Amino acid sequence: MFKRSEYSAGKYKVVRLDNDKGSFVDIIPQLGAMIYRLALKTGKGEVKDILRYDSPGELESNPMYRGRVLFPFNDRIPGGKYCFNNSVFFLPINEVSDNSSIHGLVYDKFFDEIHCLIQSDYAELTYSFSISDEDWSGYPFSINLNVTYRLSEKGFETAYHIKNTGIQRLPVALGWHPYFKLGDKVDDWILTCGGGKYVAVDEQLIPTGEIKSVSGTSLDFTVPAAINDSELDIAFSNSVDGTISLSNGMEQLILEFDTSLFPFVQLYIPPERDSIAIEPITGATNSFNIENLGRLVLAPGETKSGRVVLRLK
Repeated sequence: MFKRSEYSAGKYKVVRLDNDKGSFVDIIPQLGAMIYRLALKTGKGEVKDILRYDSPGELESNPMYRGRVLFPFNDRIPGGKYCFNNSVFFLPINEVSDNSSIHGLVYDKFFDEIHCLIQSDYAELTYSFSISDEDWSGYPFSINLNVTYRLSEKGFETAYHIKNTGIQRLPVALGWHPYFKLGDKVDDWILTCGGGKYVAVDEQLIPTGEIKSVSGTSLDFTVPAAINDSELDIAFSNSVDGTISLSNGMEQLILEFDTSLFPFVQLYIPPERDSIAIEPITGATNSFNIENLGRLVLAPGETKSGRVVLRLK
């Protein structure tokens, strides 16, 4: 059986979906409907908490954007500047250290719960947020995002639905920023990322516009390989089937991305090396300014949808 409940983490309300087997997902509507915690049942019937999550005190300071929804752009836009339809726009600078706009506009905004369904074999919640063309001068467009979270006996699924609710074309990008944790350190974990290509970057980790083969480089995870001392903060193209796996030798986490929405994945290992961010993204860093890196353009009334599925074996 599945159920919905609530508790508090610091000053934030947390909504939990769980079942009688111990699996659960925790969501914080006040922080962009972020995924706070996620525990899934392994193939052996054990339940494992698979996310590196913020302490209650870190939720407000948001040091690493753990679990956040990144919208209407993901990752960084240098100087907050982008061009669209022969006009120049400037987004708010929220990363002073490198003078950039980072990870969107909604990661600390309240999302409305618009749907809740509890069944015997699954439970799901849908959260919604709308941006008006008057909300931000640097993003003068009207757009809506619905995010549906489903917990079932099979695993966990997130589904995204974007709609241009305005009267003009608009640019948009979307991402999700979970940090996965399968043990103490990432070095011994086994990663498989089969896309075969990566987005080349400069010394500031800003894409050059080139997409290169991983063959013969330390970035080649097309076959299962130990992470070892790899330092990752880079976007890869997703494989045709959109599958990535992470294993600690006992459990294997499998992520399946809908590549029609998420053709790229950003991999990032933080300095503590206690987790790895595996981020489904519609476009690489600065895609608003580099069209071949996944920038989406939606006409009035146009929609775009996709999902991410997680299973633990």
